[in-house]
Amino acid sequence: FASTAHTQVEWINRLLLQGIALNYLDEDEASKAQDKVFTQEDVQKLVEKRYTDYIVQAKEEKPIGFSDSVETLYLGQRNNIVSFSRMYQSYMGGAHGMYYKEYINMDIRKQAIIGLDDLMSPTNQAKLRDSLWNDYINSRTYEQGEQPYANKEDFRISDSFYFTPNGITFVYPPYELGPFAEGEIELNAYFGQINEWLNSDYRLTEKDGFGLNQSEFF
Repeated sequence: FASTAHTQVEWINRLLLQGIALNYLDEDEASKAQDKVFTQEDVQKLVEKRYTDYIVQAKEEKPIGFSDSVETLYLGQRNNIVSFSRMYQSYMGGAHGMYYKEYINMDIRKQAIIGLDDLMSPTNQAKLRDSLWNDYINSRTYEQGEQPYANKEDFRISDSFYFTPNGITFVYPPYELGPFAEGEIELNAYFGQINEWLNSDYRLTEKDGFGLNQSEFF
């Protein structure tokens, strides 16, 4: 199944539907459909096609079972930022299923999804990457000679993130920074450190209370 949050704002509904639809297309189809407007009926047809394909595959391979779901939830709004989460879960007959959560932050002034390049410049993204890597290393306990699960060369800033009162939390899916048993791993970037790195649209000011009590933002 697939679910979307329904609002009274047409462009928000459109972006939410588009995100679900692109998940049901292969890479080439998705790249060509970046600007396409999907209706609820379009998405339903894509979900039904996935279901039909699974039935054919199940009859041929006879696995324990298949499942596939997408669930969208409204999280809240702060100033010009409205946020949603979307949970993807699937099971393809192996030892366990797979899941990951995507956070969708929209700027209501721009009527667009906020990406990493909207948050900060490439130069400041490099600073953020180093900061998140240090958070990752410092949050884990190593035995003598043990190496991190992830390599610094492959480490990236996750494009799935959400805003908190104290900063921005970046979410990594299972297996990227740790074994499946650890689940999703979250790394925090606090406003006290990154506020000056953020582009002006998302930088906190005294109107937000920033600078009046710095300890609140670390």
